[in-house]
Amino acid sequence: MNDTGYHQAQRDRVLDTVAALVRERWDRERSGVAERFIRAYYGGVAVEDLEIRHAEDLYGAALCHWHLGYQRPAGSVPSIHVYNPDPEKHGWESTHTVVEVATDDIPFLVDSVSMALNREGRTIHLVVHPVLPVVRDEQGRWVDLGGEDHDHHEAYMHFEVDRCSDREGLARLHNVMASVLDDVRSAVDDWRPMRRKLASAAAALRRQPPPDGAIAGDDLEEVLDFLRWAGKDHFTFLGYRCYDLQRRDGESLLKPVARSGLGLMRGAPLGCSNSFS
Repeated sequence: MNDTGYHQAQRDRVLDTVAALVRERWDRERSGVAERFIRAYYGGVAVEDLEIRHAEDLYGAALCHWHLGYQRPAGSVPSIHVYNPDPEKHGWESTHTVVEVATDDIPFLVDSVSMALNREGRTIHLVVHPVLPVVRDEQGRWVDLGGEDHDHHEAYMHFEVDRCSDREGLARLHNVMASVLDDVRSAVDDWRPMRRKLASAAAALRRQPPPDGAIAGDDLEEVLDFLRWAGKDHFTFLGYRCYDLQRRDGESLLKPVARSGLGLMRGAPLGCSNSFS
């Protein structure tokens, strides 16, 4: 047996124990769905991270996350839970604070949340992040896991970080998560419009290059080549806003164009216009 097969066998042994708890405590109809969720939930976790944990804690952590995402219609805002696991309240325990998210799958989720937690000074001790083909009914309730060709996937992210003991700190982490997930959604939703803006700017630059002497012809071609390269999925577009160049009292001003923002710059611009001489 190679290393991959050995690790899979070890993982199966751990999850068989957790699945036995599900069959003990759930009726036959619902236990099958819960067991499939748990096996998919931990399917990508390193065996070493599973073996050091009690089966009760693996069971409790997975089902807490399942309940978090149990009812959420497609396209709804992310479900977020930041808590310190308590055996009596949550059915499992940990020395860490847990950040759980259930949301529609889009790019950049795990990296964005990880960076936000690091900015908050929280060391990440464990990440569980399966992307699951969730089947839901018309009310948005969990029905089962679909097959590989299922067209709706959801991201379940479980982060264990340095323990935060006060309510204010837990609330802050929750708000940080909501903010960063909203930013990610804005950037992902608007990436096509931002690419179109880039293509439009490049076309305008070619049609109407800067005045003579402002930029050499070879340099202009290099700029246009770079813009074409960036527009072919070589650049992550986060935000866009259009500005009007105006003159006032001998100074040049960049005035934001209302409702021109995309991505992270969708909202009204903060502060006053930028000025330069």
